[in-house]
Amino acid sequence: MLGKHEKVLVLIGSAGRDPLVWDEPERFDIRRKITQQVGYGAGVHGCVAQMMARLEGEVFFRALATQVDRLEVTGPSTLRLHPGLRGLVSLPLALTGK
Repeated sequence: MLGKHEKVLVLIGSAGRDPLVWDEPERFDIRRKITQQVGYGAGVHGCVAQMMARLEGEVFFRALATQVDRLEVTGPSTLRLHPGLRGLVSLPLALTGK
């Protein structure tokens, strides 16, 4: 049991990777619709910047799609495995313009 004013750390590095929910949970699929994520919160507890973050992602990928004809991985990626901050350190890519 936690005492008063003790901190709790929640790690969500496995979000979207539950094998009971997803086929091939370890495979990245940009078309996967994750509808039950809690990263931005929900309702009155929602992050006020979530719409801006989603818009930034949409604008970036739309611009990328209009400028790049081909995107190819050219080497192995490097993961950063830190509690709560898992992600890529590097992802070597070759981009071919339109």
